[in-house]
Amino acid sequence: MKRTIQSLNGQWSYSINGKDTGFITVPFSARCVGDSLCSLTFDAAQKAPHTMLCFEGITYEAVVTLNGTELGKMVPYSYYAFDVTDLLLEKGNRLSVALKDMNLPFGPSEGWENYGGIIREVYLTATDEVWIDDIIWRTEVAEDVSSATGSIQVLLGGGESSVCAVLTDRYGFEVARGCAESKAGKAELALEVIHPNLWSPDSPYLYTLTVYAGEDSVTQRVGFKTLVIKGQRFYLNGQPLFFKGICRHDMWGEQGHTLTEEQMIKDMKMIKATGCNFVRLVHYPHHRRIVEIADEIGLMVSEEPGLWWSDMHNPDTVAGALQVMERVVKRDRNRVSMAFWLCFNECIFTPEFLEQSSACCRLHDPTRYVSGANCMSIEKTKEEFPKYGFDFYTQHPYGLELDHVSPGPGRSGTLDGILEAYSDKPTIFTEWGGLYVFENPKLFERFQRYMLDAWRKPDGDKVLAGCCYWVWADMFEFGRGEHACFDGILCEGLVDIHRNTRVNLDLFARLYNGDGLVRDEQKKVTITPFLVPTDAMSPVDVWANADEAAQQALYSQMLADSTPQAGYYHKKNRRLTHGPALPEALRMMGRLPVNIRAGQPLVIKPDAEMVIPVGKSAKALYFIGNVSMPYGYPAYGVHGEKAAEYELCYEDGSRQIIPLRNGVELTTALASIGPSRIEPTAPALETAVRYSYDLNWEHFVIQLFEAAADCTRRLESIRVRVTNPAYTLLLYGITAQVK
Repeated sequence: MKRTIQSLNGQWSYSINGKDTGFITVPFSARCVGDSLCSLTFDAAQKAPHTMLCFEGITYEAVVTLNGTELGKMVPYSYYAFDVTDLLLEKGNRLSVALKDMNLPFGPSEGWENYGGIIREVYLTATDEVWIDDIIWRTEVAEDVSSATGSIQVLLGGGESSVCAVLTDRYGFEVARGCAESKAGKAELALEVIHPNLWSPDSPYLYTLTVYAGEDSVTQRVGFKTLVIKGQRFYLNGQPLFFKGICRHDMWGEQGHTLTEEQMIKDMKMIKATGCNFVRLVHYPHHRRIVEIADEIGLMVSEEPGLWWSDMHNPDTVAGALQVMERVVKRDRNRVSMAFWLCFNECIFTPEFLEQSSACCRLHDPTRYVSGANCMSIEKTKEEFPKYGFDFYTQHPYGLELDHVSPGPGRSGTLDGILEAYSDKPTIFTEWGGLYVFENPKLFERFQRYMLDAWRKPDGDKVLAGCCYWVWADMFEFGRGEHACFDGILCEGLVDIHRNTRVNLDLFARLYNGDGLVRDEQKKVTITPFLVPTDAMSPVDVWANADEAAQQALYSQMLADSTPQAGYYHKKNRRLTHGPALPEALRMMGRLPVNIRAGQPLVIKPDAEMVIPVGKSAKALYFIGNVSMPYGYPAYGVHGEKAAEYELCYEDGSRQIIPLRNGVELTTALASIGPSRIEPTAPALETAVRYSYDLNWEHFVIQLFEAAADCTRRLESIRVRVTNPAYTLLLYGITAQVK
């Protein structure tokens, strides 16, 4: 049978921390929640001799189960294919993906806003009983370009077969063909092309490779090019090359890592229009379609495993990064646009990791160069990069002026000094620019012209082989503040989060090829109340017995205790000018009447319970708050542990205890942790209010909790107490549903 694809994208059941939230459209990116579950019931389009269940990428950790059988665990951003031939039913298959997106040793980063989810496509691939498992394409071009050879290794599953490969040009004419018999599940072929058209950014010529094995076939777009290092320079197809690059995140607006086809094409074509010939795909594997588009329009790319100031002494972090690195190398090693692999970004690297990561890249792709995106000292870089298999130097010379840049943490130097030190290998500035040149075209131009001039210097002088401006597009990043971040957005891009252009883009393009673009602006939303319809309600005055001065002191102490942020190094500080104080009084939430004053909520600590008078019969109580600061799921604490309780005190002396458990009836009040916005969600709660002050720092949520009461007895008061010293309970209001 011919290979077929069955998409499993679409509406999946979605629950967060055991709370059913309805449906979500896969693929998706969502604010981090801690633990979530995506489930799908589907029928198989056909029962095939062999079927693989394929995931193009999740964040940040997932366990996949099909029909009750666990298939395995996935690391972030990576392609996975699970053999489900013996598990797949014709009808009623039950697929579940249990996701984790916070508090993991590898995955979430401090360097950008993190998003959890099944961020890329899910599908079934059905094949015959013998199928093509992988194709490895490697090329060799004659020095005079009179011929080129494509060496093909075809890996089969399910048995042996005759294998044929056909190469056609862009017009569909066959230019080469080869056949071989497989042995031990592997066949090797070589296709020779006379007078090949070489791929380059100026002429992105692609051939079509189709491989046949039995009834199965796979088609890929491939190309021929040479990229070699000579002295301090790179040479593409025999000609000296300067990498005119830019750093791109695989994110767009509020969509996280889940972009449409149209957005991916627009992004890459806009970058191409600036005159760039290279895109550094930071800091994790981007969608495979991005690399295919780079092939098609003529942009060289590099890829990375997802590291940003990561602890390279942590074996879990290293293991995760090596897994991702291996998977992305295997996924994209056939892509002609792939220039080289970068094994880390801005990490205090160890010799062991340099050696392991470079070996990983060379094992699976011995044809490409390897390095890392580096900001460590020149001395450490020069000593260890060559020693452990890195082929060229990199540096991130951010700074105020050409003679005042960083050649390493805590150091100051000059661009001339960096290039003079790195004279024995090519050097690429894998980042430059950022906040220092943002909306500062004069300084921007000085840096960019220096780099273009450094490329033109004679061999042996202070030569630069390439540069990548940081960054193509703005992105969400919280917890950093001015001057880099404004209202929670890292404003250092040539375009904003929606690809409206900024002032430096016109200059950037003119310096490269004379193109000019038009600037636009963006919008922002800060407060979103969630309406809760109900009736027959009577608000309770929660401040009736409160000591105002004592409450103010408790609130101030709580803000002080909430900094620095636990578990973070670079984002350890948390600016709380206002804290979770409401900016305005609330009298209605939809049809629910409330009595919530502007300013701070009630603060209940373990040693200071609160008694709130009620004095009426009620069949239900609506608590507006049920958040802790800063402790609470999913940011801190053990899920399910008891944090506090409400004690309902009735007129007849009876008591009713309502426990508040972390992640069940209670969450954190914080809607941003480190660099990321999060969605504090729990099964017993509805998020009632989201609000912000300084969008760089202060994002909060208020929850709504409904509890049943005994309406046959008069409810005299509610005692609120915190039973776990780690928690500080915040209460904004209570509304009783009267008898």
